[in-house]
Amino acid sequence: APEVPLAVAGPPTSLRDQLRVDPVTLLLSSDLCGEDFPQKLAERVGSVRRHLAATLGTVVPGVRLRDHLSVPALSYEILIHEHPVARGQLQPVQWLAVGPAELLEQLEGEPAQDPTYGMPGCWLAESQRTRAEALGVMVFDPVSVLATHLTETLRRQAAELLGIEDVHYLLETLEQPHLVAEVLPG
Repeated sequence: APEVPLAVAGPPTSLRDQLRVDPVTLLLSSDLCGEDFPQKLAERVGSVRRHLAATLGTVVPGVRLRDHLSVPALSYEILIHEHPVARGQLQPVQWLAVGPAELLEQLEGEPAQDPTYGMPGCWLAESQRTRAEALGVMVFDPVSVLATHLTETLRRQAAELLGIEDVHYLLETLEQPHLVAEVLPG
């Protein structure tokens, strides 16, 4: 019988690709990956990156979105260079009301905490949203909750994300190269 060569699974990868570490990863529990949540989140992450680039004046790396079995139900984790730096919980079909506890107690919802700022909150059904807004509490959809948490986390971790290649790019695109030459001769 003729000898059949073993098949290699997937395309060949370089050592560099195998050792690559994503600067920013957002791990989602599998129950957050239904419906159109990941698509809405991906669109919002682009806005977050543009906003941070404009306000911080630096390159904000892409964010890898992955579902992961190790993440508890209805939860997410934000990783910087593969290390968890923030986590939170969401209700994908509800709204997060945030405000004073005495106002939140008047609503029919599941008690929660705003993952970004730690303020008291509660998860509400769509039917409770109008009532919550009438009481004067802030109400956010789950994509906005996660996008805000990601924005503030990236803002706090910006120094960890700025690498040598990013600094090189910023120096090359500087409109006044003579300033760079004075600071960094040669």
